[in-house]
Amino acid sequence: QEMEALKQFYIRQRANFKTALASYELTEAKECLQATIKALATRIKQITEKIDKVISEDKELSARRALYVQESGIGEKIAQTLICTLPELGSCRGKEISSLVGLAPFDRSSGETNGPKHIRGGRKNVRTAMYMAGIAVRRCKSGEVKDFYRQLKAANKSNRVIAIACARKILIRLNAATRSMLQQLQTAS
Repeated sequence: QEMEALKQFYIRQRANFKTALASYELTEAKECLQATIKALATRIKQITEKIDKVISEDKELSARRALYVQESGIGEKIAQTLICTLPELGSCRGKEISSLVGLAPFDRSSGETNGPKHIRGGRKNVRTAMYMAGIAVRRCKSGEVKDFYRQLKAANKSNRVIAIACARKILIRLNAATRSMLQQLQTAS
């Protein structure tokens, strides 16, 4: 978990330096910022490789990764984020895991006022990764989540609402699949 947190820190820093780069005109300043961005990219790559090695050497973590990348919208990076920062995946109910990540809709109502539901809280880096998975579903050709995406699109939901709903659906599917996989691993041991 610490290595993933460090990787996320470096990713945020790299984004900050890229943003700063646009506001400088002096060549020396730009070169300095570009060198820092390059160094951060190297560190991110090194940490990613270390985490990948740890996952590959562990039977359960390796099985989790193989399971996660089979799901629509989930690639190696998102699978790595889930493994490192969401060890509860597979041990909670669907609503609990959605709430833990911050993808559960919460009412914004008080008295007679009824506002729209919004997501909030949870683990920001996991929520961001799952949101990206929800967006990636658009490019998938088929599957249960793609069908869900099409239903929401036909109902004229906004792209943001669709991405969040698909992210939650993917997370709940992964939770159930992980629970089954863990039970099989325990039975085999």
